[in-house]
Amino acid sequence: MKAKREILTLEPIAGDPEVGRWLAAMQDARRATLRELVDIAADDLVRTPEPGATSVGTLLYHIALVEADRLFVDILGPEGVPPWFRSLLPCRDRDDGGRLTPIADVTLREHLDRLEAVRTLVLDHLEPMPVEDFHRPRRRERWDVSPAWVLHHLLQHEAEHRAEIAALRAALGSRSEVGVQIHVRPDGSYKVYGPAQVLDVDGRAFELASHRKVDAHGARIKLCRCGASATMPFCDDSHVDTGFHSVPHAEEVEDPSSGSDV
Repeated sequence: MKAKREILTLEPIAGDPEVGRWLAAMQDARRATLRELVDIAADDLVRTPEPGATSVGTLLYHIALVEADRLFVDILGPEGVPPWFRSLLPCRDRDDGGRLTPIADVTLREHLDRLEAVRTLVLDHLEPMPVEDFHRPRRRERWDVSPAWVLHHLLQHEAEHRAEIAALRAALGSRSEVGVQIHVRPDGSYKVYGPAQVLDVDGRAFELASHRKVDAHGARIKLCRCGASATMPFCDDSHVDTGFHSVPHAEEVEDPSSGSDV
Protein backbone atom coordinates (compact mmCIF):
# COMPACT_ATOMS: atom_id res chain seq x y z
CA MET A 1 0.00 0.00 0.00
CA LYS A 2 1.38 3.38 -1.02
CA ALA A 3 2.10 5.72 1.88
CA LYS A 4 0.02 8.89 2.08
CA ARG A 5 1.95 11.78 0.60
CA GLU A 6 2.46 14.77 2.88
CA ILE A 7 1.46 18.18 1.54
CA LEU A 8 3.67 20.92 2.95
CA THR A 9 2.13 24.32 2.23
CA LEU A 10 1.09 27.44 4.13
CA GLU A 11 -2.61 27.98 3.58
CA PRO A 12 -3.71 31.55 4.38
CA ILE A 13 -5.67 31.98 7.61
CA ALA A 14 -6.68 35.60 7.03
CA GLY A 15 -8.64 37.59 4.46
CA ASP A 16 -5.55 38.84 2.63
CA PRO A 17 -3.49 35.89 1.29
CA GLU A 18 -0.09 37.43 2.10
CA VAL A 19 -1.07 38.35 5.65
CA GLY A 20 -2.75 34.96 6.00
CA ARG A 21 0.41 33.06 5.04
CA TRP A 22 2.50 35.00 7.55
CA LEU A 23 -0.02 34.11 10.25
CA ALA A 24 -0.07 30.47 9.10
CA ALA A 25 3.73 30.43 9.48
CA MET A 26 3.33 31.79 13.02
CA GLN A 27 0.90 29.01 13.89
CA ASP A 28 3.15 26.35 12.36
CA ALA A 29 6.07 27.64 14.41
CA ARG A 30 3.95 27.52 17.57
CA ARG A 31 3.03 23.89 16.91
CA ALA A 32 6.75 23.12 16.69
CA THR A 33 7.29 24.81 20.07
CA LEU A 34 4.50 22.78 21.65
CA ARG A 35 6.06 19.58 20.33
CA GLU A 36 9.23 20.44 22.27
CA LEU A 37 7.12 20.34 25.45
CA VAL A 38 5.78 16.83 24.92
CA ASP A 39 6.06 14.73 28.10
CA ILE A 40 7.89 17.44 30.05
CA ALA A 41 7.83 16.81 33.78
CA ALA A 42 6.54 19.59 36.04
CA ASP A 43 9.90 19.92 37.79
CA ASP A 44 11.68 20.41 34.48
CA LEU A 45 9.87 23.69 33.91
CA VAL A 46 12.05 25.20 36.65
CA ARG A 47 15.11 22.91 36.82
CA THR A 48 18.32 24.09 35.15
CA PRO A 49 21.51 22.22 34.26
CA GLU A 50 23.54 24.64 36.38
CA PRO A 51 22.76 27.36 38.96
CA GLY A 52 21.70 30.66 37.44
CA ALA A 53 20.84 29.23 34.02
CA THR A 54 17.53 30.05 32.32
CA SER A 55 14.71 27.52 32.81
CA VAL A 56 12.14 26.25 30.31
CA GLY A 57 9.35 28.01 32.21
CA THR A 58 11.23 31.30 32.12
CA LEU A 59 11.68 30.96 28.35
CA LEU A 60 7.96 30.25 27.85
CA TYR A 61 7.05 33.37 29.79
CA HIS A 62 9.60 35.40 27.80
CA ILE A 63 8.21 34.17 24.46
CA ALA A 64 4.70 35.26 25.47
CA LEU A 65 5.86 38.61 26.84
CA VAL A 66 7.92 39.55 23.77
CA GLU A 67 5.02 38.66 21.44
CA ALA A 68 2.66 40.82 23.50
CA ASP A 69 5.19 43.66 23.63
CA ARG A 70 5.60 43.64 19.85
CA LEU A 71 1.84 43.69 19.39
CA PHE A 72 1.07 46.51 21.82
CA VAL A 73 4.19 48.63 21.45
CA ASP A 74 5.12 48.22 17.79
CA ILE A 75 1.87 47.38 15.96
CA LEU A 76 -0.93 48.95 17.97
CA GLY A 77 0.96 51.44 20.10
CA PRO A 78 0.77 51.70 23.91
CA GLU A 79 -2.74 53.12 23.69
CA GLY A 80 -3.93 49.71 22.49
CA VAL A 81 -3.02 47.89 25.72
CA PRO A 82 -6.21 46.53 27.37
CA PRO A 83 -6.62 47.25 31.12
CA TRP A 84 -6.55 43.57 32.06
CA PHE A 85 -3.31 42.88 30.22
CA ARG A 86 -0.88 43.30 33.12
CA SER A 87 -2.59 40.53 35.04
CA LEU A 88 -1.68 38.16 32.19
CA LEU A 89 2.02 39.12 32.26
CA PRO A 90 2.68 40.56 35.74
CA CYS A 91 6.47 40.05 35.85
CA ARG A 92 9.13 42.21 34.26
CA ASP A 93 10.98 40.57 31.39
CA ARG A 94 14.42 41.17 32.89
CA ASP A 95 15.89 41.91 36.30
CA ASP A 96 18.18 44.84 37.12
CA GLY A 97 21.16 42.83 35.91
CA GLY A 98 19.61 42.27 32.47
CA ARG A 99 18.85 38.58 33.01
CA LEU A 100 15.47 37.09 32.22
CA THR A 101 13.30 37.20 35.34
CA PRO A 102 13.07 33.62 36.75
CA ILE A 103 9.52 32.25 36.54
CA ALA A 104 8.58 29.60 39.11
CA ASP A 105 5.39 28.11 40.59
CA VAL A 106 3.64 28.18 37.20
CA THR A 107 2.17 25.01 35.70
CA LEU A 108 2.54 23.95 32.08
CA ARG A 109 -1.17 24.55 31.63
CA GLU A 110 -0.78 28.15 32.83
CA HIS A 111 2.13 28.73 30.47
CA LEU A 112 0.17 27.30 27.55
CA ASP A 113 -2.91 29.36 28.39
CA ARG A 114 -0.79 32.53 28.48
CA LEU A 115 0.82 31.76 25.12
CA GLU A 116 -2.59 31.03 23.62
CA ALA A 117 -4.15 34.21 25.04
CA VAL A 118 -1.42 36.39 23.54
CA ARG A 119 -1.55 34.57 20.20
CA THR A 120 -5.32 35.02 20.05
CA LEU A 121 -4.86 38.78 20.46
CA VAL A 122 -2.30 38.81 17.64
CA LEU A 123 -4.59 36.88 15.30
CA ASP A 124 -7.63 38.98 16.19
CA HIS A 125 -5.79 42.19 15.28
CA LEU A 126 -3.93 40.98 12.19
CA GLU A 127 -6.42 38.65 10.47
CA PRO A 128 -8.58 41.52 9.14
CA MET A 129 -5.58 43.75 8.26
CA PRO A 130 -5.17 44.68 4.55
CA VAL A 131 -1.74 44.02 3.07
CA GLU A 132 -1.02 47.72 2.58
CA ASP A 133 -1.47 48.33 6.30
CA PHE A 134 0.53 45.18 7.05
CA HIS A 135 3.58 46.70 5.34
CA ARG A 136 3.03 50.29 6.52
CA PRO A 137 5.67 51.41 9.05
CA ARG A 138 4.38 52.77 12.37
CA ARG A 139 6.32 55.65 13.89
CA ARG A 140 7.32 54.65 17.41
CA GLU A 141 9.60 56.18 20.02
CA ARG A 142 12.75 54.32 18.97
CA TRP A 143 12.07 53.26 15.36
CA ASP A 144 9.63 52.99 12.47
CA VAL A 145 8.32 49.43 12.26
CA SER A 146 5.77 47.50 10.17
CA PRO A 147 3.62 44.55 11.28
CA ALA A 148 5.36 42.46 8.59
CA TRP A 149 8.73 43.05 10.26
CA VAL A 150 7.22 42.26 13.68
CA LEU A 151 6.02 38.84 12.49
CA HIS A 152 9.41 38.13 10.91
CA HIS A 153 11.09 39.00 14.22
CA LEU A 154 8.66 36.89 16.27
CA LEU A 155 9.18 33.84 14.06
CA GLN A 156 12.94 34.14 14.46
CA HIS A 157 12.69 34.86 18.19
CA GLU A 158 10.52 31.83 18.94
CA ALA A 159 12.67 29.53 16.78
CA GLU A 160 15.81 30.56 18.68
CA HIS A 161 14.20 29.93 22.07
CA ARG A 162 12.62 26.68 20.87
CA ALA A 163 16.15 25.44 20.13
CA GLU A 164 17.19 26.61 23.60
CA ILE A 165 14.30 24.68 25.16
CA ALA A 166 15.34 21.55 23.25
CA ALA A 167 18.93 21.95 24.45
CA LEU A 168 17.78 22.44 28.04
CA ARG A 169 15.67 19.31 27.94
CA ALA A 170 18.54 17.32 26.50
CA ALA A 171 20.87 18.58 29.22
CA LEU A 172 18.35 17.70 31.92
CA GLY A 173 17.49 14.30 30.48
CA SER A 174 14.04 15.76 30.69
CA ARG A 175 11.68 13.11 29.34
CA SER A 176 8.93 12.09 31.70
CA GLU A 177 9.16 8.62 33.20
CA VAL A 178 5.39 8.29 32.98
CA GLY A 179 4.41 5.74 30.34
CA VAL A 180 1.59 5.85 27.85
CA GLN A 181 -1.85 6.61 29.28
CA ILE A 182 -5.12 6.18 27.38
CA HIS A 183 -8.04 8.23 28.64
CA VAL A 184 -11.49 7.02 27.57
CA ARG A 185 -13.59 10.12 27.02
CA PRO A 186 -17.34 9.96 27.83
CA ASP A 187 -19.21 9.62 24.54
CA GLY A 188 -15.98 10.48 22.74
CA SER A 189 -12.50 9.51 21.66
CA TYR A 190 -9.53 7.74 23.20
CA LYS A 191 -7.03 10.41 24.28
CA VAL A 192 -3.54 8.91 24.23
CA TYR A 193 -0.80 10.61 26.30
CA GLY A 194 2.86 9.74 26.33
CA PRO A 195 5.42 8.38 23.84
CA ALA A 196 3.01 6.20 21.86
CA GLN A 197 3.33 5.00 18.28
CA VAL A 198 0.30 4.22 16.09
CA LEU A 199 0.98 1.50 13.52
CA ASP A 200 -1.07 0.74 10.41
CA VAL A 201 -2.14 -2.74 9.25
CA ASP A 202 1.30 -3.25 7.70
CA GLY A 203 3.13 -2.27 10.86
CA ARG A 204 4.20 1.16 9.61
CA ALA A 205 4.02 4.13 11.95
CA PHE A 206 1.60 6.98 11.27
CA GLU A 207 2.99 10.52 11.35
CA LEU A 208 1.62 11.96 14.62
CA ALA A 209 2.94 15.54 14.70
CA SER A 210 -0.09 17.05 12.97
CA HIS A 211 -2.47 15.10 15.24
CA ARG A 212 -0.76 15.99 18.53
CA LYS A 213 -2.22 18.71 20.74
CA VAL A 214 -1.44 19.83 24.27
CA ASP A 215 -4.05 20.07 27.02
CA ALA A 216 -4.10 20.15 30.81
CA HIS A 217 -2.78 16.56 31.04
CA GLY A 218 0.03 17.04 28.51
CA ALA A 219 0.54 16.23 24.84
CA ARG A 220 -1.96 13.81 23.33
CA ILE A 221 -3.48 12.39 20.19
CA LYS A 222 -7.13 11.39 19.80
CA LEU A 223 -8.11 7.99 18.39
CA CYS A 224 -11.59 7.24 17.08
CA ARG A 225 -13.90 5.19 19.31
CA CYS A 226 -17.20 5.61 17.48
CA GLY A 227 -16.13 4.12 14.13
CA ALA A 228 -17.42 7.06 12.08
CA SER A 229 -14.25 9.12 11.64
CA ALA A 230 -13.19 10.05 8.11
CA THR A 231 -9.57 10.22 9.31
CA MET A 232 -9.22 6.73 10.80
CA PRO A 233 -7.66 5.78 13.12
CA PHE A 234 -7.72 9.38 14.37
CA CYS A 235 -10.76 11.12 15.80
CA ASP A 236 -12.34 13.92 13.74
CA ASP A 237 -15.16 14.56 16.27
CA SER A 238 -17.72 12.61 14.20
CA HIS A 239 -19.00 11.17 17.49
CA VAL A 240 -20.64 14.55 18.16
CA ASP A 241 -22.77 14.33 15.00
CA THR A 242 -23.57 10.60 15.23
CA GLY A 243 -24.79 10.76 18.83
CA PHE A 244 -22.29 8.11 19.91
CA HIS A 245 -22.85 7.03 23.52
CA SER A 246 -20.40 5.06 25.63
CA VAL A 247 -19.26 5.79 29.18
CA PRO A 248 -17.31 2.70 30.30
CA HIS A 249 -16.00 2.32 33.86
CA ALA A 250 -13.11 0.05 34.84
CA GLU A 251 -15.10 -1.91 37.43
CA GLU A 252 -17.76 -2.81 34.85
CA VAL A 253 -15.43 -4.57 32.38
CA GLU A 254 -15.77 -8.36 32.32
CA ASP A 255 -12.84 -10.82 32.41
CA PRO A 256 -11.54 -10.95 28.81
CA SER A 257 -9.59 -14.21 29.23
CA SER A 258 -11.99 -16.17 27.00
CA GLY A 259 -11.87 -13.66 24.14
CA SER A 260 -10.05 -13.85 20.80
CA ASP A 261 -6.53 -12.53 20.26
CA VAL A 262 -7.47 -11.16 16.83
